[in-house]
Amino acid sequence: MRLEPPRLRPSASFIRYPVLVRIFCYYSTIDADVSRMVHCMSHMGFMLFVDESGLCDLHPNEETMRAVQVPTSRHAKGRGEDGWELLWISVNESAGSKEQKSWNLKARLTRNEFIEILVRAAIDDDDDGPQNPAEMPRVLQELFEDMMNVGRQPHAGMVLHDRNSFLRTYCYRREVCAVLAHHEKTLRCIYTVYSELGSGAVDLKGSSGLMGVHEFLNFVHDIGIIREIGHRTTSAIFGMSRMLTFNEASSKAQNSTLTQLTYEGFLEAVVRLALVKALPSDRDMRKHGFQFPGEFLGAMLDTGGYAYERWVDSARSRMRKGQGDPIWRRVDMLCLLFVGVMQFGIEKSKKGALLLLRGSPDEVLTKEEVMRFWKSPTPLVFERQTSS
Repeated sequence: MRLEPPRLRPSASFIRYPVLVRIFCYYSTIDADVSRMVHCMSHMGFMLFVDESGLCDLHPNEETMRAVQVPTSRHAKGRGEDGWELLWISVNESAGSKEQKSWNLKARLTRNEFIEILVRAAIDDDDDGPQNPAEMPRVLQELFEDMMNVGRQPHAGMVLHDRNSFLRTYCYRREVCAVLAHHEKTLRCIYTVYSELGSGAVDLKGSSGLMGVHEFLNFVHDIGIIREIGHRTTSAIFGMSRMLTFNEASSKAQNSTLTQLTYEGFLEAVVRLALVKALPSDRDMRKHGFQFPGEFLGAMLDTGGYAYERWVDSARSRMRKGQGDPIWRRVDMLCLLFVGVMQFGIEKSKKGALLLLRGSPDEVLTKEEVMRFWKSPTPLVFERQTSS
């Protein structure tokens, strides 16, 4: 059964259920590096949302502490016992929530509970009591309009991310499909090993043949790029690459699609990583006479961490200006970097992991090579070196 968006008056047609799902998806990834959960919204994620969207009625002194100034909502509430905290407790302690206790955690909000809180906030907006039912469409319209102030945040692109548009623009392209098909053996070996072994333990929930958020984070960490990309962005990439489902109460949703990546979802995550990881362009490679990205990055690290950091900043600046390579070349570079790091590893010294071992990889990883790397990874190589 297909869920429909809340039925508001026609002038509110721009705000649809998918937008609420996008917002919920992003803020559900807050603290995923600690909780290893992305399928429900934590208290921390929820309070960050109401603050960044201007739904929280702050003291004037508190407003100056916001990293990004946003207008206070016409229907803002305080954080305390008579505000958002009370709504949080009321929804999590509701009869419906308790009936779902086998999978609905009291410390987190499901998607439906998140929407319920927003509706309750609109109902209880009037200080004199509940809203007049006739006024509900107007109040919900205003609440949703104000909620869109979250678009002022620097990470608004991830919060209001349109997955269908992303897939059409970056994934469903003949060139990207050709590159992913070329590296299929490598990517399948990585996916298989990290899905089965990436957490270092048996999957307590879900399928051992699918990749959980902890396994995906471990993979990005082992490759050495977690610090550059950031835990929140990496968690958001995982969350946006999942196969979302309309019925979050189904056992299949609880144990697979909401909590784990299929292989196709992993491929989407690889494309997303290629968009945020600083990678050498074809021009960079030709200019310095390198064939593989591992050679180029190894040479950059040879000159010291400061030079590498400057190159990363320059590469990101070109990406923001649209001056980088097309997405299929970036995906190819990233896959070759996976091969270089896993096949040749990192040169170790008394000062730690310093250099990529340079050579000519055969462009294909075997399952044995991935398992050997998984047992003894050398992460964090792409960092500023204290000795430089």
